[in-house]
Amino acid sequence: MSPDDINALIHGDAKLLTDAELAEMAKPQSDDEREEGEEDTRDEGKEDTRDEEEGLTLGRLATMVRMTLNLSE
Repeated sequence: MSPDDINALIHGDAKLLTDAELAEMAKPQSDDEREEGEEDTRDEGKEDTRDEEEGLTLGRLATMVRMTLNLSE
């Protein structure tokens, strides 16, 4: 993921997140959640990309937070 990709995600249309949503995204994933996430990623490639949302979504923000936490470790 390039810096331009991250900037595009940050500057896209977004809704404000609640404190609970931010806390949920910031907590470490369990092994089961990691496995589920990997399965979900494989399934996403098969979906019709015309229905994808543009901009910053909750899922994309969660991905950015996880990447940041992994880089800081």
